Amino acid sequence: WTSPVLILTLAVAATSLIAAVVIERRQADPLIDLGQLVSRRLGVPLASFLFSIIALFAVGFLLPFYLEELRGLTPLDAGLLLTPYSLGLAVASPISGRLADRGHARWLGSLGLGLAAVGLGLLAQVGVGTPLSEIAFWLALSGIGQGLFLSPNTSAVMSALPADQSGIASGLIATTRVVGQALSVAIAGAIFIGLGGAAAGATLVAIGASGSAQDAALQGTFVTAMHAALLVSGFLAAAGAVLGLAKARPRPVGSARSEPAGHSQELTKVA
Repeated sequence: WTSPVLILTLAVAATSLIAAVVIERRQADPLIDLGQLVSRRLGVPLASFLFSIIALFAVGFLLPFYLEELRGLTPLDAGLLLTPYSLGLAVASPISGRLADRGHARWLGSLGLGLAAVGLGLLAQVGVGTPLSEIAFWLALSGIGQGLFLSPNTSAVMSALPADQSGIASGLIATTRVVGQALSVAIAGAIFIGLGGAAAGATLVAIGASGSAQDAALQGTFVTAMHAALLVSGFLAAAGAVLGLAKARPRPVGSARSEPAGHSQELTKVA
């Protein structure tokens, strides 16, 4: 944390961010109106989306280490075990879109992200001998929660700006997603590495399973580090769920921007 490279990188990042704000505020036609970005109608759903990506992207980053280094699965088997998350998301997203179009968007996103937080909390309890079927179920639960969240939240962002600024809203969603993925790997990786999980996993792979006391100690270090990273992710998902409750009410039909039936379902495909 005190290395010159890291300090220099953070300094450049902070300076660039400040410069971007200053430059955008002085432009007659900025890329994004910063006043809109911090508004309740646009800023809150974007922030909630950011929390969701930071929380849930960490699952796909951390679990392969657990499945391959601690449980001895092949990369193919580990990848297949992660598919329940994607399947849960795929099943829940269209259902969420229909419910959002019927006027349930305000509570649906927070409910979904809360469900994902529960799934992350359960995943944070895995041990050396946890049945793989349980892990698959908890992954599916997290995926269903994310699927319920995405449609109404994406719709809220897209409807926060006038129709002629749809490209800006879409760009903000894409940018938030990429930033969230980068932060997710950085935060989860820092926790996992900082608590010795990465070193313990590499050592377990190098020495092979022998059932010795050293193996048990390394496994304990690995599991503790992964638990901490997943718990932080769960708290971030819960924070996003609470933040989502503060979203502004959807615009009434006939306002500056209205959406046809089924619009939320189409936005899910874009997201």
